[in-house]
Amino acid sequence: QARGQQQQTNARQPKGAVPAQQPQRVPAAPQAVPAQQAAPAPQVPPSAMSKEQLMALLVNAPPAQAKQILGERLYALIQAEQGPLAGKITGMLLEGLDNSELIALIDDAEALRSKIQEALAALEAHAQQQQQAAQH
Repeated sequence: QARGQQQQTNARQPKGAVPAQQPQRVPAAPQAVPAQQAAPAPQVPPSAMSKEQLMALLVNAPPAQAKQILGERLYALIQAEQGPLAGKITGMLLEGLDNSELIALIDDAEALRSKIQEALAALEAHAQQQQQAAQH
C-alpha cells in the first residue's frame, strides 16, 4: 500500500510540476524563430515559377496544397485571357479535373483555351437556365 500511495503522490507531483517545467520549454520556442526567418527566403509565387520549380513544389506538396498551387498558376494564365471571369473558370477547372490534368493544361496553351471555352459555355448555359427559370 505504501508503494501505491507513493505512486499516487508521484502522479500528483508532475501535475503540480508541469507549470514549473513550462517556463523551461519557453526558450525552445525562440529556436523555431531562425527556421521561420530562413523560410521566407525569396518565395516565388506559383504564377511566376518555372515549370521545374512548379513541379518540384508539387512533388513535395500534399494533394490539397498541390491543388491550390495549380489553381494559382492556372488563375494567372486564365486571367490574361478572361479577366474578371478568371476566378470562376479556375474554380470550375479545379473542381472538374484532377491534378495531372491541371498540370497538362499548364503545359498546353491550346488545351487550356479549349477548357476555358468549355467553362464559358457551361457558364452561358447556366445563365440561360437561370434566365428561363426567372421568366416562368
